[in-house]
Amino acid sequence: MSRAILELRIRRLSFTAVAACLLSVCVAGRSAAQTCVGDCRGQGRVSISDLILAVNIVLGVAPLDECPSLGPAPVGIDRLILSVNNALCDCHMCPTPPPTRTSTVTATAAATATHTPTPTASPTPTAIVSTWRENNLKLASSTCPKQFNDQLRRLLAGVTTNYVVRQRGGNVEIEDEDGYVISGTIDTDGNVQASTVITDSEDGCILTFDVILTVNLRGSPSTATYTGGVTTMFCPVSVDCSLEVTSRWTRTSAALRAHGSVLGALRGSSRRLFPIHDTSP
Repeated sequence: MSRAILELRIRRLSFTAVAACLLSVCVAGRSAAQTCVGDCRGQGRVSISDLILAVNIVLGVAPLDECPSLGPAPVGIDRLILSVNNALCDCHMCPTPPPTRTSTVTATAAATATHTPTPTASPTPTAIVSTWRENNLKLASSTCPKQFNDQLRRLLAGVTTNYVVRQRGGNVEIEDEDGYVISGTIDTDGNVQASTVITDSEDGCILTFDVILTVNLRGSPSTATYTGGVTTMFCPVSVDCSLEVTSRWTRTSAALRAHGSVLGALRGSSRRLFPIHDTSP
């Protein structure tokens, strides 16, 4: 055999050996690559029973050697997740989900959608101002002591005063000649209801009036009613009683000379009404 033929055969044998070696490596690599985590029975797929067995192995109920495809111990949740993916995708790489398509809003549409109208401040309603004259004051009823009632009647006799009434919507302010203001409400029929607490004291004797004024300003003249309670503290005689005073309100356009008011009489009453010695009504 010539030298050339021998070298050719050696080269062919070497090529065959290299090819066989490469083939064995590829087969081994393919076998390793085709190992499907969770395929406990080597069927090329992961069944429900395989998943149940894998869960039992993770929980320590079943031995790991019953499912070698889960890999070496310890077996954790990551192997269970991989087993579930292999069950869903038949031991293949699960396809990547397509990107979520989001609609693009144009600048004009976005500006229109997000535009919030700027609130505008409501204008303050213009006050409706009227002037009223009050007279003909009477103590209509009382549960207070007789001396108190008699003195209050004398204080109210001949009282005449002017009021300035300012109405804004459903609110009303009533200011007397002394600049004392009480606030209340007025409805669509002109009915006014206002309340105030008047406290007066003298030599430690404290007199408190809790007064509610009701009057209708739709017509003129109109009857006003003051109702409330009277209480004392630290006085020679303890008083806890109620009273009602009525008066006549007449609309006027020109101011008249003031001679007092119901509220004025009550505010300055403690010096004249107390001390009380006669508590009989």
